[in-house]
Amino acid sequence: MLAKYAGPVAALAASAAAQSSCSFTATTVSAANDPVTQCTSISGDVHFTQGASSPTVTMAAKSITGNLYYEGDSTLSLFAADQLSSVGDVVFSNLSSLNSVSFKSLATTGDVQFIDLGGLSMITTGNEYMSAGNITISNTQLQALDAFKTLTMIKGLTVQGNLDLGNISMNIGSVGTIDVGNNEVANGGLSVQFDNLTSASSIIVKNASSVSFASLESMTGGLQLIANTFQTFSAPNLTYSGLINFQGNNELTNISLPSLTTINGTGTALTISNNTKLMEIGGFPQLTDISGNLLYAGSFTNVSDITQFKHIGGAVSISTTSDQLDPGVCSAFQTLSANRVFIAKPTCVGKSKSAVSNAAGSSVGGSGSSSGSGSSSSSAGAAGTVQIPALPSLSMGFGAFLLQFLLSF
Repeated sequence: MLAKYAGPVAALAASAAAQSSCSFTATTVSAANDPVTQCTSISGDVHFTQGASSPTVTMAAKSITGNLYYEGDSTLSLFAADQLSSVGDVVFSNLSSLNSVSFKSLATTGDVQFIDLGGLSMITTGNEYMSAGNITISNTQLQALDAFKTLTMIKGLTVQGNLDLGNISMNIGSVGTIDVGNNEVANGGLSVQFDNLTSASSIIVKNASSVSFASLESMTGGLQLIANTFQTFSAPNLTYSGLINFQGNNELTNISLPSLTTINGTGTALTISNNTKLMEIGGFPQLTDISGNLLYAGSFTNVSDITQFKHIGGAVSISTTSDQLDPGVCSAFQTLSANRVFIAKPTCVGKSKSAVSNAAGSSVGGSGSSSGSGSSSSSAGAAGTVQIPALPSLSMGFGAFLLQFLLSF
């Protein structure tokens, strides 16, 4: 008689176990069949360790009010928690054999870190995944970040050292920091697309083949595009930024920031430096106010969008290796100096031997010392060289001030 009910009783017990709630401050899971993996509701942190030692680990949890950690297991190849909808931080690191992670029901998480997962090629999430904290993806084999495409709200994104990554495309509307770099894809390059993004604190993109910020309007920190291979860059709606830096983008031929009016950064607020194919620097006809230094360095022959400047709070340095710099460029900055648009000692140098980002030491950072192209500008009558005179000190008497100012021209 008892045997008759043994099967149903066992099934009922298993069903009850699968629906259990588990509560603890933190627990360590050292086996793939640990009872914690069958908990449907977990309160506390869960730490998986090397001891789990199974190629496949699954969890029945629908919610974890603590954090989920899986670190240092060389055996794991697949992790799945497909019923999990909410969890705190998710940290997977140093799992050399991990190939796939699946969270098909995920809706919200805290910070997410996938770090040093050399075999990871697939992350699966569902369409309900909308909110996360800071996301870090580093040293994986991921080719795209489609698992995060549905997110509309995150605190920050760091993507570094993913050598197979070809595409980053997300629907977020605002973010703290985006830092994308050293994802040097051999075939076709990396495409970075945030076309719904309207505001950010800071964006840094390196080693990308294309970048798109179609809706970006304001940035409190700044935009830095360094060592990329795209030919053109456009942010048609950007009006305000903490700083702007285009540096070492060797294929760049055109910059378009038609709505930009204000750059409110400290130090060198606007840098356009060493972009080999950029022959004309410009593309910001509405830009009137720069709170810090302005630095243009490279092999360019012309600079447009000068006369609209109303205030430059720091130094001005214009330095090019070309001997064909339009003389009107230096004249235009000389006029700005005379009109007191900026006060710090400026330089405008053509045919410099080395047009690099620190080409005129006295002009960048206000150190008071001169080096590089700044020293070459002191030779009167040198071909392609114009030295814009420094404005006299305001600390002297008015008569001396007027006399020195007139003599400076």
